[in-house]
Amino acid sequence: MTYKDLIKLGFNEKEAKIYLAALELGETVIQRISKKSGVNRTSAYHVIARLKEKGLMRTITKRKKT
Repeated sequence: MTYKDLIKLGFNEKEAKIYLAALELGETVIQRISKKSGVNRTSAYHVIARLKEKGLMRTITKRKKT
């Protein structure tokens, strides 16, 4: 799947960038997705929330080690 394919499917620019970065990185933290996609971290949270609503992403909450 390419950026252009996702745009044709109705993704906006940020959604496509975040989705592709997440696919490439696999399970990771939002900071890495943000850096890889070039979308700032604050926007990335909003984009990921929209992708979750569409059933295209999921998040895993992990507790920090102390």
